[in-house]
Amino acid sequence: MLFAGIDTNNNVDGVLGIFSAASTSWVNAIKPAGMYLFMSFIVIDFVLTFGAMALKGTEVGAILWTLIEKIMWIGFFLLFFNSVDYLKMIPESFAQIAANATDRNIEPDTILEAAMQLVMALWDGMTITDIGRSIAAVIAGAICLVAFGLMAAQLFMTLVKIQMLIAGSYIVISLGGLSYTRSMAVNPIKALFAAGMELMFIKLVLALTISTIEQLQASVGNDTGSYVAIIVMSIVLASVVQMINGVVNSLMSGSLGGNSVAGLGVAAGVVGGAMAGAAATAKGAAGMSGAVKAAKGLSAAGQGSTIGNIAKAVGAEMVRKATGADSNGTLQKATQKMNQKTQSINEQKEMDAAKADAGSYVNSVAAAS
Repeated sequence: MLFAGIDTNNNVDGVLGIFSAASTSWVNAIKPAGMYLFMSFIVIDFVLTFGAMALKGTEVGAILWTLIEKIMWIGFFLLFFNSVDYLKMIPESFAQIAANATDRNIEPDTILEAAMQLVMALWDGMTITDIGRSIAAVIAGAICLVAFGLMAAQLFMTLVKIQMLIAGSYIVISLGGLSYTRSMAVNPIKALFAAGMELMFIKLVLALTISTIEQLQASVGNDTGSYVAIIVMSIVLASVVQMINGVVNSLMSGSLGGNSVAGLGVAAGVVGGAMAGAAATAKGAAGMSGAVKAAKGLSAAGQGSTIGNIAKAVGAEMVRKATGADSNGTLQKATQKMNQKTQSINEQKEMDAAKADAGSYVNSVAAAS
């Protein structure tokens, strides 16, 4: 059987385990530093708050209420320092919701193995006698592998992102010890909620993807038109998975954004790049025009020809390009130097003319007397 020797037991989960183990060591190093910062901020906050209240002569009831409020906030943030499981529970809860909804435990290897089984079913039908069908199978299988590889990569990156968020959260949560920065300490918790929702939606869509693969795989052997269906479904499902991050951002921010028109962002980038290039070209043309005028002025002052002066300026620009510097800046400097030289020559000529006029006047006076 063609391609029967391909091993579908992928090692993506093994790589993910490496990141998970590394995240644990990161937490063990970052957590004590975060705890030290947290306690330091608490001491600073108590001194600033209660010192100011004492100097102002604040009533005892207000002082007690402020103390209770601070103790409640300190206790809330201390929960996350007591055990890493409190932060892990946020994304794990969303993953469990997805598992309960689909009855599947979706991991990166799961989607890759399902894709490999579908591709092998496609390629097993390849024969020398039906070249057209074999070519269609190769194209459909290649597109399927790329599409489902992107989906598995998106799930992998989300899981790694969660590990990194958990490790880095303790530094930011330590800001909860100070009243002025307490709002920032909630941001890691919000980020983990967003990452957990992204993980949930990705697993929901990938579970639907695996169900679709199983249905397509059943009809591969007797339906040539299923190649087209596989190509279309692979592209559509990969696009949906790529859109999930934008959907989660919309949920967290409360605005729809441009999730359904992501292609317009690429077009806008191309147009923006073209406009920037046109602006740079126009700026360079303006600089060259100034250089030509300066070269003519220098030539009129008796310093070389216009073409020779332009050649010097262009040569300086080429040297500037070879060294990786801003050619337009060099052209401007060359223009300034030519203008300065022209002005200096003209001033010298005016001084010589004034001396000549003064000498002629003295001689005429002497002759008259």
